[in-house]
Amino acid sequence: MRISDPNKLVASVMEVKSGPVVSEVIMDVGDQAVTAMISTGALDDMKLQKGDQVFAMFNSTMITIIKDTQNEHRDENMAWEPRWMETVLEENQIR
Repeated sequence: MRISDPNKLVASVMEVKSGPVVSEVIMDVGDQAVTAMISTGALDDMKLQKGDQVFAMFNSTMITIIKDTQNEHRDENMAWEPRWMETVLEENQIR
């Protein structure tokens, strides 16, 4: 998989507001809150919840969220390890 969006930010999910069709995901990107509107189906598929570490990829009209799902069963209290991001970038040739 290759992703063409040049603007990628590491974010932490601050809040999820689930709706019947569209859901709002509020993420902490450094000292800024960034809000993305995504389908509720995508929200459910990714099992997004407060505290999840994600990529927020954006252009002038949309934001794409990526979550590492390979380590879902890790200890939830384990501190986030940013190295998974490097692995995802390398495996998917994201530059």
